[in-house]
Amino acid sequence: MQPRRRRYVGGSTETKSKHFLKIILPSAIHGNQMRIPEEFIKRFGDELSTVATVSVPDGRIWKMRLKKCDKHVFFCTQWRHFVNYYSLSYGSHLVFRYEGNSKFRVLIFDITSAEICYPCKTRGTNSNRKRSKVDDEDSNVNLKSESKTKKEESDFSDRKQVQSGYNENHSSNSSEISKDSANTFKPKNPFVTSTIKLDRLYVGSKFASKYLKANVGMMLQNCNGEQWDVSCVCHSGSRAKIIFRGWSKFVRDNDLSEGDACMLELIKRDPIVLKLTT
Repeated sequence: MQPRRRRYVGGSTETKSKHFLKIILPSAIHGNQMRIPEEFIKRFGDELSTVATVSVPDGRIWKMRLKKCDKHVFFCTQWRHFVNYYSLSYGSHLVFRYEGNSKFRVLIFDITSAEICYPCKTRGTNSNRKRSKVDDEDSNVNLKSESKTKKEESDFSDRKQVQSGYNENHSSNSSEISKDSANTFKPKNPFVTSTIKLDRLYVGSKFASKYLKANVGMMLQNCNGEQWDVSCVCHSGSRAKIIFRGWSKFVRDNDLSEGDACMLELIKRDPIVLKLTT
């Protein structure tokens, strides 16, 4: 007789399993988010807020925004930096324990199923960084009434391949360089960095003059391979361009926030396809 699989059938919070295992797949490596298992959400979803705290054995505490999409809930803001920092790869295992009040503890295992040697805690790492907008937001808002709020500023490295000569309204926080991201993101294609505005995206003159044409349709692609139709216009008094038509829809559909650092990578030239990564 086949052994019967045990299923969760309800009960008090104390009797519910508070652990879940996540095996890292390509979607979690290349995307900006990681999906929390559906069974866990059935048990604890009602008590999760819009921001989760993830504690790691090395003493670091990560603030990650929780995004709800239909029945699914994702770790999103800061997830990519978390992946880079701990060098997660296909087949890595994460074991989460939920401690209530949207607080998690996690153990990280490599592809051999051995727990990793966590990076040494040094000055200037996550736990010592300046408090972000996400830290200051009220995290006691239920996911069912979640509204779009500003995401935490992402760290990005400047690249020598393309010098845009322009960082629009960058604060000292958003211009900080993440060495871990620099080691991870080394596109072979031409690229440029910029800062997201809700109504437009500035593209520096050196990149724009070489690869973009004003008022000519092109595709803007997110990290999941989905594409949006956009076009750009000339920036007054320079060879720079402004992505304007279709940009606002791209921002809404991808839940981007003003002030986020981003990278545009030219992945196809005819027709033009730009991949945007935050």
